[in-house]
Amino acid sequence: MKRVLGILVIVLALYGLLRAVNPAAGSDQNHRFIAERLGTQGFLALGAGILIISGGIDLSIGSVFCLAAVSLGLMLKMTPESARLTYLLVVPGGFCVVAGLRGWAHTWRWLRCRLPGFLAWPLGASALVLAPAWLVGLLYCSLPRQTRRQRLIAGGVTAALVGVLAGSILLDPILQAVLSVVIGAGYIGLLQGTLISGLRLQPFVVTLCGLFI
Repeated sequence: MKRVLGILVIVLALYGLLRAVNPAAGSDQNHRFIAERLGTQGFLALGAGILIISGGIDLSIGSVFCLAAVSLGLMLKMTPESARLTYLLVVPGGFCVVAGLRGWAHTWRWLRCRLPGFLAWPLGASALVLAPAWLVGLLYCSLPRQTRRQRLIAGGVTAALVGVLAGSILLDPILQAVLSVVIGAGYIGLLQGTLISGLRLQPFVVTLCGLFI
């Protein structure tokens, strides 16, 4: 109960900060709009929570797939129809390239930090990989020992985000603006995973708090 109250305090603090920054956030019109959104999406969240708890579905994996699906939909919606094929080819291609290079980072991480051998993909050992993957390796070395699930989730999200970002460099600034939102959402997802695994909070509680925020 103390953990739930702590999250409620955080939500109220963020709400107060939002009202201080933007006075229109406390208007009646804004609250009616939020109530309408909660009335529709809130029931979907309740249904998803019941499905996750009763069916034993992993919330983190589902969140990553939903994030990827929403991101692709935003990209296609903001892209001219003539360029949509380019998006569908370049973005997955960038992901494959970065995912392959991350295999080198996994091997280096295993040799340098003595992490479990399942991280050592048979792609050779080298520290000369992409800077994001290299920094993630250093971060893993400096943090306390993590579980296999935490490493896999963090590695998968990092590979996906870096891959999409690498593919977007060849495209227009509109996609880069969308990616800034996507990357922010990705880090929020990692924060959710930390709250769930580190503080042993129920995924359903954390998801509802994120929905309210």
